[in-house]
Amino acid sequence: MSACWFGDDRLRVSDRHCADSIVSVLQTDGYWEASNDTGLCATPTTGDRFRAWIAADVFLNL
Repeated sequence: MSACWFGDDRLRVSDRHCADSIVSVLQTDGYWEASNDTGLCATPTTGDRFRAWIAADVFLNL
């Protein structure tokens, strides 16, 4: 996947980092704020990506 830049010069967080952050959250019994502790992906980004992937049935296809 190529890099995607936002209008304010922020680089889109990689899907891999978000996936690792989501796994970390699930391992802590759904404590979403724990995603900040991983240093991989901010809490809002983790939640946004998780909801988008749920809507796209990503987890059903694993």
